[in-house]
Amino acid sequence: MTFNSWIPKQRRSIRIIMRIMFTSSHMSQDLWKESPRRCYFQNQSHFKAEFGIPALQVATITAKNLLRLCESFGAWHPDLLLSRRQAIDSFLSTFYYAQGQRHVMIRGKQLATVYSNRPIKPFASQDVVDESAVYSLPEMYPLIPTIDLVKQHVWRPENITGFKAGFSHPHPHTVIMCYENWWNVSQHNAKSLMFCFGHALASAKQRFGSDVKTLPEPISVQCILTNGFKFHFTCFQLNTLDFSTNNGVKNLVWFDSDNALFNKILPNRAMLRNTKYEDYDPDVFKKFLALYLNGAQLANNS
Repeated sequence: MTFNSWIPKQRRSIRIIMRIMFTSSHMSQDLWKESPRRCYFQNQSHFKAEFGIPALQVATITAKNLLRLCESFGAWHPDLLLSRRQAIDSFLSTFYYAQGQRHVMIRGKQLATVYSNRPIKPFASQDVVDESAVYSLPEMYPLIPTIDLVKQHVWRPENITGFKAGFSHPHPHTVIMCYENWWNVSQHNAKSLMFCFGHALASAKQRFGSDVKTLPEPISVQCILTNGFKFHFTCFQLNTLDFSTNNGVKNLVWFDSDNALFNKILPNRAMLRNTKYEDYDPDVFKKFLALYLNGAQLANNS
């Protein structure tokens, strides 16, 4: 495979960096391990054990490399050097009362969380937020929204973001997560939405108090979910924490899902070294970079 054959014309430095990133995360034989047998759901055909880079490791290396590439734009956005902080292997634990009575915990680990010293500006204007009050939420009766959640005893509900009050960069900016499963797009969007909501909820409790219902200002959080070649982008805006009623303003979310950085074609049998990579799409990295740069200030060249 010739990498230049499917990289469109762009800045030479970016092309070279992308080539190195791609090779290290998808093709480096130093990372090869014996992988589980593949099984395609279309025809249920099974394959022999094979060697290659584990799927989760591919996604992790790719996401970290793209984050590192975004950091290099500090030359044009020097504000990034002071306004951003990254927490690798970040952990979140928070809770809320669904419909005012059911205690729901949101807990999990992410590849990385980018924090900022100032909050992201709201994605929607106040007029759009006010108009959301007329929207009616889907009715699930006689089912309850928490029907599939696992019940367990929580001895001490905590609001954990990884940082104590007074941290210089307390505002969650972008959550980075990886996956290796065969979930569909709606399931990936649900996971992104859950963690965006969780980070916004934890931030609201830290800033406005643990019992806050009406927020003084909206809280916005972004999320990037990837398996190394497919990217799902989510932008979430928390407008209210009053879940006792379906009336009033609603929280808002925007999805840009199933963006393929390139087309990864796996071979039919146990020959992962013959995997093909085609149809590179530079717009996917542009979206990744746009989320990372959201709110950053340009250098003053005057």
